[in-house]
Amino acid sequence: MFEKAQKDGRIKGISIATNASAISHLLYADDSILFCRARTDEAKTIMEILQTYQKMPGQKNQLR
Repeated sequence: MFEKAQKDGRIKGISIATNASAISHLLYADDSILFCRARTDEAKTIMEILQTYQKMPGQKNQLR
């Protein structure tokens, strides 16, 4: 979902060199690092992606 948002121009990652590909996210076992510009629309896009992911079966802890 992050890659699609980046391809669609909804978020812009960071580049470490002039000709390097931009990075919008790094995902590890249970950690994530997200990169975007400090803009409200990009923050909203990230929140939408996280909320969509959270709704997938087994992703949100259910409090009882």
